[in-house]
Amino acid sequence: MININTIQLIAYIGPGAGFAISFSIFTAFMVIFGIIFVVFFTPVSIAFPLFFRHKRRYPRYFRKVVILGLDGFDPKIAARLICEGKLPNCKALSESGTFQPLKTTMPSLSPSVWSSFMTGSDASFHSIYDFITRNPISYQPRLSSSEIVRSFNMGIPLKNFQKISVRMLRKGTPFWKELGMCGLESTILRVPITFPPEPFSGRLLSGMCIPDLQGTQGTYSLYATEDYRQSPMGGSFHKLAFSKCRAKTKIIGPPMSNSSHNKNTFITLRIKVVNYSTVILYIQGMKFRLNVGKQSDWIRLCFKDGLSRVYGLVKFQLISVLPNVAIYMTPIQIDPEKAAMPISYPRYFSDYIAKQIGSFGTLGLMEDTTALNDGVLDERSFLAQAMDIFRERKAMFVKTVKRKRDDMTICVFDTSDRIQHMFWRDFQTSQTKRGNQDSPATSTIIDQMYIKMDRLIGETMKILSKKTLFLVISDHGFTSFMRGVNLNTWLYENGYLYLKNNVVSNQEWLADIDWSRTKAYAIGLSGIFVNLQGRESGGIVDQGEQYNGLVAELKAKLESLQDLDATDDLLSEMKNKPIRRVVITQQSFRGPYRTDGPDLLIGYSEGYRCSWECAKGQLSEKVFCDNDKAWSGDHCVDPEIVPGVLFSNFNFRNTQPDIRDIAPTVFDVFGLTPHPTMQGTSLFSESISSPKTTVQTKSNKSPEVVSSC
Repeated sequence: MININTIQLIAYIGPGAGFAISFSIFTAFMVIFGIIFVVFFTPVSIAFPLFFRHKRRYPRYFRKVVILGLDGFDPKIAARLICEGKLPNCKALSESGTFQPLKTTMPSLSPSVWSSFMTGSDASFHSIYDFITRNPISYQPRLSSSEIVRSFNMGIPLKNFQKISVRMLRKGTPFWKELGMCGLESTILRVPITFPPEPFSGRLLSGMCIPDLQGTQGTYSLYATEDYRQSPMGGSFHKLAFSKCRAKTKIIGPPMSNSSHNKNTFITLRIKVVNYSTVILYIQGMKFRLNVGKQSDWIRLCFKDGLSRVYGLVKFQLISVLPNVAIYMTPIQIDPEKAAMPISYPRYFSDYIAKQIGSFGTLGLMEDTTALNDGVLDERSFLAQAMDIFRERKAMFVKTVKRKRDDMTICVFDTSDRIQHMFWRDFQTSQTKRGNQDSPATSTIIDQMYIKMDRLIGETMKILSKKTLFLVISDHGFTSFMRGVNLNTWLYENGYLYLKNNVVSNQEWLADIDWSRTKAYAIGLSGIFVNLQGRESGGIVDQGEQYNGLVAELKAKLESLQDLDATDDLLSEMKNKPIRRVVITQQSFRGPYRTDGPDLLIGYSEGYRCSWECAKGQLSEKVFCDNDKAWSGDHCVDPEIVPGVLFSNFNFRNTQPDIRDIAPTVFDVFGLTPHPTMQGTSLFSESISSPKTTVQTKSNKSPEVVSSC
C-alpha cells in the first residue's frame, strides 16, 4: 500500500526526473562502451597499418629510406678530401655505392632548391624563387614561403597567440605527404621551407623560415656601453649605463596584443659586473653567471600581457668587460615545449623532442651569420655556436633513425652551409697555397667541418639495416663571393629605373623609385622584375611585344656586362663576364607559377653575386663593389658552377642525377607512381634521364635545352 508521503514525493519529482535518470544511465553505458572499444580496438588500429605496410609491394630491395641532407656540401671539396684519405665514410659509399655531383636548380638558392627536392619540380611549380619577393601592389618585401596572418606589426599578438594563423605560400605537395596517403609514415626534421608544418601521416619539425618571437627571421641583441659594430646590418643595440657596477635594461619581446602604438612586451634585465671577466644576469627571479667568451645554456623567458603568456628561449654570451661591457643575446626562439605558434606536426612533436634531448633552438636560420658580419661575434664564438646547433640536430636525428617504425626519415643539417659562407676567404687562401709547392696548405675550418660531417655519415651507417636505402645529398655546392653586383644601380644608369629626385640615397626596399617611369627593378638575390601592367600596381610595361622586347634586351646587355674595376687575380678570367647567363623565366619554365618569380634569373660567374645593397632593393654609387664581409662564400650563381652532391649505399647507373630525381626515386622504392607534376625520374632507371627543363622558342625548330637547371 502506497502511503501519502510516497505519493507526494512522486508528485513533487514529476516525470522529468525519470528522463534524467534514464539519460544518466545511458550516458554511463556509452562511457563504459567507449572504454571497452578503446581497450579492444587500439591494438587493432596499431597493428593494421603495420600489417598493411608488410603487404606493400617493394619492387626494389630496400624497405626503408633515410635521407641525410648536408646543406652546401660541395662535390669538389669532398672529392679532394676523399683522395687525401680524410673522408673514409664518404670513400666507402663512393666505392660500394654512388658518389656523383647532383644537379641543382635555377636559381641555386636554398629555399628554391629544397622546395624542388620535396616536390620533384622546378620553381615554376612550387613558386619559391628566393627568400623574399615583393608585394606587386605595394612593392614592399615579403617572405616567399609563409605569411603570418592575424599578427600585430609582424609580431606575435599575445592575447590570441593560440589563434595565430600561418599560411604556407609554397605550392605543390611534399612527397612525404603523398607517401602518407599510401600508408607510409615518415619523420621529417628541419627540412627548409616546411614552415608552417602541414598535416600528413608522420611527424615533422619545421626548418628554414621559422621566425623568432618578434616575428623576424632572426634579430640578435647587443647590450653594451658602446655600439662597436663594424657595419650595423641587423640586430638591436641597447646601451648600458652602469652605476656601482650595476645596470638595468630590457629584453624586448613580442608586440602587445592591445596596443595601438606598436608597444612591445618586455622583461627587466639586471646586470652586475663581478670582475674583469665575469658578470651576473638577473632575469625573472633567476641568476646566471657569464664568463667572457662563454655562451650560456638555453634560458627560458616568459613574456606577460595581461593573463596571456608567451615563452621563448635565448642564450647570452659575455663578449667583454673592459674597456666596454658587451653582452650578446641570440634572437628569441620560439620555445619548443610551449610553442607560441605551430612549428611541428603534430603540434606536440617539438615538445616530445625537447623531452628527449633537452631544450633546443627553433629559429629557421639558427647560426647568427649577421652577428659575425657585424663584428659582434668573433669567429671562435660563431664556430662554438654552430657546433652547439650541430649537436642538437645530431641528437634528434640519431634518436629518430634508431626508431624502427618509420618508413622514411629525412634530416637536414645547416652547419656545412653556414661555415662555408663565413670562412670561405680563409679556405680560398689555403687553396692558393695548395697550388704553390713552396707554401704548404694548412687544414682549414671548412676541411674540419667536412671531416665532422663524414663522421656523422659513418655513425648513421652503423645504425641502418641492410634493407635501408641511404642517401646523402646537398642542395648546392659553393664558390667564392668577392665582388657584388648592384642590378638596381645598373638599371638606373642605363635608363630602366628612375628615382623620384634623381639622387641616389641609402633608402632600402625600393623607397625612392619613380614607378611611373621605371621599367625594371631588383629585390632579393635571384633576379630582376619587370614593372608589368596588370601585375604590378604601377606597372608601365605592356604585356606582349613590349615585355618580350624588354627582357630580351636586358638579357643581351647583362650577359655582355664587364667589370672594368676588378683587380684581384682570381677574377682575371671572370671580370670580362661577371654574369655568366641570364634566364628569361617565362620562356624557360612551363609551370603555372612562372610569373610569380623574377622575370630574369641571373646566373653570376664564379666570384660574383648580387650585392648586399641590391638584395635589399637599394642603390649604390657603383654597379660593382668589393665584398669585405666575413660572408665570403656563396652559391647564388649560375647553377652549373655549384652542383650539389649525391652519396648512396646503392650504385645508381644514372650519371646525371638531379635533385628533382630524389622524390621519384623514393616512390620507386615503395612501388608507387610519382605525381604527374614531378619533373624528375627515378635514379633506379638504367637510362640517363633527359634534361628536365626546356626553353620555349618562337621558331618552328625543336626546343632548345637549358642545361643543368
